[in-house]
Amino acid sequence: MGLKLLSHEGEEAREILHVINQSIADMQIPSAVIEWEGEPCLFFAKEDESAVICRLKTLGAAIAENITALYPL
Repeated sequence: MGLKLLSHEGEEAREILHVINQSIADMQIPSAVIEWEGEPCLFFAKEDESAVICRLKTLGAAIAENITALYPL
């Protein structure tokens, strides 16, 4: 699974994602910051999604979640 920052771009986004990557590593969850379509993104295994999202929310990130399961089109 990959996440991209919407609030920052370029080098600033890369620095923020490296801080988040270290925070996730502290939980012993493997992740990596990799450039995708010209922007840095944070990638981690799908099975770690819940733990990573919880950590991101703890760090103060606003998460846009898919609500189609609750409100089908």
